[in-house]
Amino acid sequence: MRIRGFKSNIAANAVGVLIPLIVTFVTVPIYLRYVGDIRYGVILIAWSLLGYLGFMDFGLSRATNHALAKLQVNTDGKKKGGDRYRIFWSSILVNLLFGAIGAILAFFVFTGVLGHFIQIPDYLDGEVSRAVPYLALMLPVAILSGVGVGACESQERFVTLNVIQGAGFVLGQLVPLAIAVLITNSLDVILFSMLLVRAVTAISILIYAIQILHISFRPIFDVDVVKKLLSFGGWVTVTNLISPIMTMFDQIVIGRILGVAVVPYYSIPMTIVQRTLLVPTIVIRTVFPYFSRVDGAEQARAVALLLIRLSALSTFVYVTAIFCGDDFLRWWVGAEMANKGTVVLRFIAFGAWWNSLAFVVFSALQARARPRAVALLHSIEVLPYLGLLFLMTIRFGIVGAAVAWTIRVIFDAGVLLYLYGVQSRALFIVCVSSFFPALALLFSFLLPMDFTGSILASLLFSGTNLMTAVALDKDFRLSVLKAVKRLK
Repeated sequence: MRIRGFKSNIAANAVGVLIPLIVTFVTVPIYLRYVGDIRYGVILIAWSLLGYLGFMDFGLSRATNHALAKLQVNTDGKKKGGDRYRIFWSSILVNLLFGAIGAILAFFVFTGVLGHFIQIPDYLDGEVSRAVPYLALMLPVAILSGVGVGACESQERFVTLNVIQGAGFVLGQLVPLAIAVLITNSLDVILFSMLLVRAVTAISILIYAIQILHISFRPIFDVDVVKKLLSFGGWVTVTNLISPIMTMFDQIVIGRILGVAVVPYYSIPMTIVQRTLLVPTIVIRTVFPYFSRVDGAEQARAVALLLIRLSALSTFVYVTAIFCGDDFLRWWVGAEMANKGTVVLRFIAFGAWWNSLAFVVFSALQARARPRAVALLHSIEVLPYLGLLFLMTIRFGIVGAAVAWTIRVIFDAGVLLYLYGVQSRALFIVCVSSFFPALALLFSFLLPMDFTGSILASLLFSGTNLMTAVALDKDFRLSVLKAVKRLK
């Protein structure tokens, strides 16, 4: 697998993912101190709702990325420029309409969920009602920003894009936090400041996209282009509509059944683990334009190699999270969070190992213009998962919610691997690697260890898995040997 600028793009995307991780690591304890558990729980639920309502772009951000990436090989220079112009502006104009409709929908959704569905103390009613319009306006901002991001990624301009997004994320965390510390912790003021920062970031991304595509600032609308984009994005929309229910609705269910004050003890471990999905996030963000350009055989070889590498890297990340999660939570946000959230973190980390592999196959299927397969799978999963989530949360609390999420992502990854038809060699190595996080989860309950023991156990499990993968796969063995030689 040879991709132009792969190393520099990986590095840029790594920085782009690490910055939010570090900023979140630093700011969460301060938010909890100055904003409080209940207000921060409301903010977390609001982000979950915004993530769900992101389906209102109807898959156009991914469709735009896919269409512009394919132009790299399918058109000559003159035609390419004209097609870029029509694809970008047609997508923007349609998303303006979708964004306006989405803002209206979001207003009523936030009003209903935050005003009636979630258990929120009476003294926060005024703050929440004043904050709802700002939350609703964040949706069209996010939708338009997504088109700009897709356009930039299709041209593999990851360095500047990550600079813009990273700066926007940092300001989006620090400006509201400064307001909470120095002026007021009122939700409406905090969320208004977040809206302003996000709007400035979105405008900056769109301007940069127009510049790198070498197109005019004058909008144009092409009905035929829109039809093609929506034909691809339609099935992506089904995924975007259903998938957030399964990845974010858990916090809403917890808020409904157990109360909003309990949400942070689930959502903070979940946020930690989801942030550690940086490895597949970085890789997939980098290779999706490549997946969109190459033929099926070349893509299949690339997918096999990525799965083998990610299974080894993910084992190190999630085995460490399973063994060391308690010590980390205790050090980072205190004993109470560790006592209530450690078991949650362990189960979610085990599920995330499988989820990291699903990222690869998910994106490869979409790049093959097979979003329908992914959408149908998620359609089948959603109702059984929601039923399991409600039952497990009622019976076992936040640990039950974590187990329900883990069961769902393992099933999802297994089916996606089957649907793609992953090469048997790679599939065998993935199955072997899966035993190590499973054993780590079992050992974390049976043999409680101090911090030193947890570190040693993490290194033992991860190192054994790495040596096993090296022994089983020749290509991976050659890659490791090359990496070792460079270090020398």
